[in-house]
Amino acid sequence: MGHFSTDQLDHFSLDKNIFQWTFERTYTLVELYREVNGGANTITKEQVVKAEGMMIAREFLGDYGRIYTSWINANSSMLNTSMAAYDAGYTLCVRYEMPDDMYTKGVERGNHAKLIYADMMK
Repeated sequence: MGHFSTDQLDHFSLDKNIFQWTFERTYTLVELYREVNGGANTITKEQVVKAEGMMIAREFLGDYGRIYTSWINANSSMLNTSMAAYDAGYTLCVRYEMPDDMYTKGVERGNHAKLIYADMMK
């Protein structure tokens, strides 16, 4: 996979990865990029994915854990269903990622989660 310069992070499209990162969360993510790549001038796509996975894990072990708790409480009677998958996609988009036009994108993410769920159940 390709490399990009950490000096060009302002121009790197952070919203094309796992989630859209904004505001102070972007600074935290850049610090994780530098941690994962050892402070080098470049970073691989694999390192980007690793750093973003670390960021998500840290956030969900912290303040964002309430999103999972809320989702599990709302879906506890139907966890192994396509509706729970939809709700997970929608909820992560609207309450965690929070992109522009999040409610429309939440529906899209929810529908994608249902399709992924259906494929996994085959």
